[in-house]
Amino acid sequence: MKSGAETELPDPAGRGTAGLLTALTAGREIYGVLAMSVLPSARRYSDSDLELIRLLASRISVALDQRRLYRELQERDRKKDEFLAMLSHELRNPLGAITTAVRVLEMVRGPDDRALQARQVIARQSFHLARMVDDLLEVSRR
Repeated sequence: MKSGAETELPDPAGRGTAGLLTALTAGREIYGVLAMSVLPSARRYSDSDLELIRLLASRISVALDQRRLYRELQERDRKKDEFLAMLSHELRNPLGAITTAVRVLEMVRGPDDRALQARQVIARQSFHLARMVDDLLEVSRR
């Protein structure tokens, strides 16, 4: 059965429709088929019954599609959380170097090679930190 397809099952006695098969789709996938048929009784499906069945199949398909989209959203959210956790861990390294370099600068009095090296560390690590923060901001915008 193709996506969105339905098949009416005619009554063998020629008294209308005895059943209906309707594909349950979500996106481009078929998750199943809603099958409705009558019991061995004299009652057959009327046009309004068939329309109700079609409406029910449509609503089930929408629910399945929403379920699929929700799962995709959950997966993306999980990946985002993993990325943010990794990023926060990576931010600790340059911040530690910056903090240490600042302490060295506080201890040094006057121009000194150690002070110059400490300033270079601060500049380099600040640049890396700024790039990581930019990446974090880009992800948070999505």
